[in-house]
Amino acid sequence: MSSGDKNQLKLGQLIKAEVQLVKDYGIITQIKSKDESIKTGFILNDHKLGQKYKPGQTVHCRVMDIDQVKKIADLKEVKADTADEDTKTFKEGAKVKAIVELNKEGYLVLALKNARHKLGICKHTCFNQDDSTKGDFLIGEELETKVHAFNETAGLFELVHLPKPAKKAGLIAQLKEGVKFTGVIRSIKAQCLYV
Repeated sequence: MSSGDKNQLKLGQLIKAEVQLVKDYGIITQIKSKDESIKTGFILNDHKLGQKYKPGQTVHCRVMDIDQVKKIADLKEVKADTADEDTKTFKEGAKVKAIVELNKEGYLVLALKNARHKLGICKHTCFNQDDSTKGDFLIGEELETKVHAFNETAGLFELVHLPKPAKKAGLIAQLKEGVKFTGVIRSIKAQCLYV
C-alpha cells in the first residue's frame, strides 16, 4: 500500500475499535478501518477511559503509534464526541506543555496539554545528545516543548523538548568546610577554596 493511500491509518486519526480481549495490562481490539494492513489495536490501561470492558464493545480511539512490522496500532481511548482541534493555534516556535503518552524506541509520543487530542512526536535526539535518558520519561509526565513543525501528511506536531535548566553545582557549591578531597577545605571566600 502506498503511503498516500487515503485508507491507510495515520497517527492522530480518530477511529472505532471493537474490544476482542481484556487483559490485566490493557485491551486488545480489532480496528474498524478500511486499512487492511493494520487490523489489531492495543490500549494500555493508562490510555483507557472506563473501568469495565467486554468483548464486542465498541470504543472510540486515537491512533498514537503504528508498528508496520508487527501490524499493530497503539491506541488511546477518547470520548465519542471528540473532534479534531484546529492546528493553527500552535505556531512554529511556540512553547507548549506536553504529556508523555508513549516512550518508544527512538522517540516519544506526546499529547499537547491544552489540546490533549493533538499528538506530537519528539525524537530522542531532540532532547538528549547521548540517548542516555531515553527510559527516564514516564507516561503521564509533563514536559516543556517547542513546536518545531506541523507535519500535514502525518497530522501531528514535531516537537523539541526544552529541558529544565540544570542547577549549576560547581565544585565550591558541592564542597563545604571540613570535606576531604585531597586536602581539607579551611574556608571558602570570594569563590576561592583555602586548603
